[in-house]
Amino acid sequence: MLRNIFQIAARKRGGEWPKRCEGSDQLQKTHPNEKEHPLQTFDNFQLSASKQNAFNASKAVATNPQSKYPSVFIYGKSGLGKGHLLHAIKNELNQTKPDLKVKLISAKDLILEMNLEPNKKNPVQYKSDILQTTDVLLVNDIQEFEHAKNFQEIFLSILDSFHEHKKQLVLTSIKNPKNLIDLSTLLISRLQWGIVVSMNENGPE
Repeated sequence: MLRNIFQIAARKRGGEWPKRCEGSDQLQKTHPNEKEHPLQTFDNFQLSASKQNAFNASKAVATNPQSKYPSVFIYGKSGLGKGHLLHAIKNELNQTKPDLKVKLISAKDLILEMNLEPNKKNPVQYKSDILQTTDVLLVNDIQEFEHAKNFQEIFLSILDSFHEHKKQLVLTSIKNPKNLIDLSTLLISRLQWGIVVSMNENGPE
């Protein structure tokens, strides 16, 4: 019943819910990503001085993931192009490094995915699945975890595993991570492990 509800929700968002591999509990390579935007590229991104650092960090990830900036946190007001940069990273990696498994997902959808009954019962297996099926994890609107306290611990565990295995993370939010006051102290700390860049015109908060 619960799974059917989430499948319906996923279809309404235009995505497919993750299927289980035959004979395995691992997630298939196809993830419930945000709606694809193949035309959102670095070439047509509306660049300005306040967005330059975020653009440069995103371009570095797309050029050489898991290298210069293994963890990137981009924050800024809505409408500045944070989602565009995530799609630009994914689109470029799909073209230049098709063997890399890239997962682009909103925090809301990631929480829904965690909320599937098998994942709630066995979060360790879920973490193992996402680690094995994802090389580059792009998550939009991290601030949504402020309203999902029950899932902060498993997300923290996923971040730790990605750092440990030197996999690429790019996260976005409308807030500076230090201002996500409803997140746990440990999670706020992890979000700031890598490079943190602002897209706001007035600079860092």
